[in-house]
Amino acid sequence: MCRGGCTFAPTKTWHHWHHRVNTTQKRYAICSALAASAFPVLVMSKGHRIEEVPEPPLVNEDKVEGYRKTKEAILLLKKLKAWNDTKKVYASQRMRAGKGKMRNQHRIQCRGPCIIYNEDDGIIGAFGNTPETTLLNSPEEESTEKPENHVEAKPTCKDHVPEHHSLPGQEPPAPGNNAAAAVEATSDENRVPGKEPAVGKPGKKAVGITKQKKP
Repeated sequence: MCRGGCTFAPTKTWHHWHHRVNTTQKRYAICSALAASAFPVLVMSKGHRIEEVPEPPLVNEDKVEGYRKTKEAILLLKKLKAWNDTKKVYASQRMRAGKGKMRNQHRIQCRGPCIIYNEDDGIIGAFGNTPETTLLNSPEEESTEKPENHVEAKPTCKDHVPEHHSLPGQEPPAPGNNAAAAVEATSDENRVPGKEPAVGKPGKKAVGITKQKKP
């Protein structure tokens, strides 16, 4: 192999280009990264300029997802005091050092703010021209239905809170107890009012169980 050249058919088994990671570990890493975004010290240690931001992660209203113009996105970043992080990206644009320029990878720049949205009503087009602005989709079904994805604090662009199907003054059901609650409700319906079940009492046999005769 020549120095600085490319490898023919590089996906060899002995090169180990890809490494398998367990799904639980990947989900745990995502939850840890989202939880770490709630600490300004950790976010600023990675180079982000959030000195004037009220609090990270910053939750905004739903109408932001309907922005379609770049000027609306820039005005939003300026109102949220997050424009300094984007200006840092413009100031960090420079030529790459090394042989990457020969491989058509000339310029590098820093990372900007990360925006998590629920529905794309034009927000991708609005932030498309702001450099290094990461846009991630966080559907509500993924964050509420999967028990391993319960994250308390996450940066998002919506203020919608998932509603629990419960009566006023009643606590919402805990995840994973739906099957036990259904079995208990079925047993309550079949129970005769004013009469305790005969199963388990001394001197009485279980109701509905017939003894099979031996052949």
